[in-house]
Amino acid sequence: MRSWAIKMLGSTALLLAGSLWSATVSQTVVVRNHLTAVSSEIVVNGIRGDTTAGSWVGTLLGIDGLPTPPISTDPPYILLRRPLQTTNAPPGWPGRIAGRLDLLAGDSSFRPQCSGSLVGPKHFLTAAHCVVAPTSISSIQEQWVTDSYYVRPGLDHGQDYPGTTPVRVVKSYVSKSVFPIASPYDGDNDWAILELAEDVGTRLGWAQVVPMSDDRENKPMHMLSYPIFPPACPTGTVCDTATRRDTLHHSWSYLWRYHAGTTEDWFAEVPNWKGESGSGSFDCANDPCKTGPLHVRATLWKTSGLSSIDSVMSGVISAILKSDVQIPSSVAVLLHSDFDLHLEGGSLHTAADRDGEWQILSLDGRSIYPSTFGRNLSIPADRLPHGVALIVFRTPGHAPITRQWIRQ
Repeated sequence: MRSWAIKMLGSTALLLAGSLWSATVSQTVVVRNHLTAVSSEIVVNGIRGDTTAGSWVGTLLGIDGLPTPPISTDPPYILLRRPLQTTNAPPGWPGRIAGRLDLLAGDSSFRPQCSGSLVGPKHFLTAAHCVVAPTSISSIQEQWVTDSYYVRPGLDHGQDYPGTTPVRVVKSYVSKSVFPIASPYDGDNDWAILELAEDVGTRLGWAQVVPMSDDRENKPMHMLSYPIFPPACPTGTVCDTATRRDTLHHSWSYLWRYHAGTTEDWFAEVPNWKGESGSGSFDCANDPCKTGPLHVRATLWKTSGLSSIDSVMSGVISAILKSDVQIPSSVAVLLHSDFDLHLEGGSLHTAADRDGEWQILSLDGRSIYPSTFGRNLSIPADRLPHGVALIVFRTPGHAPITRQWIRQ
C-alpha cells in the first residue's frame, strides 16, 4: 500500500542583513560615464547594513551547485582551486553569474583584465583597482584605465555563454576613498559597480550583496574567477596543469582574519592568481550552493586578501543599485506567498500564480528530479522516491518557498 502526505514547511522570509542598524550612512562616490568619458562625484545616502535585491537563479534551467570537496586546512593550498568543470557545457547556477572583465584593445581584440560577478539585472561587481589606477588619492576620477570595458558573463573554456556576447560597460561607480597607490592601504572600499548596456542578469541570475559579519570567520567561502597567467609550479608542488586563462575557476576555503592594530583584514587560504582580482567572495545558505540565496561579501584584491563589504559600504552599494537599477516588472515580484500542491490521478501537481523555477530535492539538497521553469509542474508520483522530498519554487526578488512531500 502506498500513501502520500503533504506537509507545509512555510514560506522563507527575507531578512535584511543588519536590519537592527537603522543609521543613515553617506559616502562620496565617483561615477564614470564610459560613453562620454566624463566623470562626476555624487553623495550616496543609504541605510547601514542594507542589502541589494535578493539572489536570483535566473530564468534558465539548471542549478548545478559548486562541486566542493572537503576543505583542507593543510598546505599546499593550491589544491583548493580547480577549473569549475572539465566539459564544454555551459556553466549552471551559480557558475554562470561569474564574468570576466575585458578591455577592448586598439586592434579590436579583447584583453582579459579582472574577474567579477553579476549582482543585478544590469550590474556587475568587481574591484575598483580593476578600472581605476590613480597616481594619487586626489586624482582618482581622472585615472580610469579605459572607457572600453566589456563583461563576458558565464565565459568558460573560451566560449561565451550561449546566447550572450561581450556586454559593454556604460557606467562605473567607485568609492572616493584611500586607494592602493596610497600608503598605508588595508584593502577597504576596493569595490566597483559596473552598469552594463544590456540586461543579462534576468536570464543568468545574480548574487545578493550583503555585509561581511563576524560570524563568517572560520566558515566556508567560494570564489569564481578567471586566472590570466598562473604562477610557475615549484618543484614538488601539485599544480593545476589544466589551467587556461579563458577557463572559469572555482576556489574554496575557510575565511580568517588578521588583526594588526586598528586594521582588520579578511583572508582566504587559497592564493590569488593574476586576473582573479575583483572576483566575489560567496557563501551559501546550503553548500554546495544548490539551494537558497547566494551572498557576496567581499572582492578579491591581492594575494589571498579580501576587501570586505562592511555594513556602511553595503548600505552605499544597495542605495546605488536600488536607485539606479530598474528591475523589470517580471523580476520584481514580491506578491505570492504560497503555491498549490496536490495529488490527482496518480500525479503530483503544483500551481503558482506566476512563472518560476521548480526543484525537487532530497533533504540533503540533492536534485532528485530535473528542474523545470513555468507556472505549473506535474510529476507521476511513482517517479519520486519513498520518503521526504522538498518541493522548491523560486521567483525573482525574494527567497524560495519550500514545501515537503512525503511518500510512504
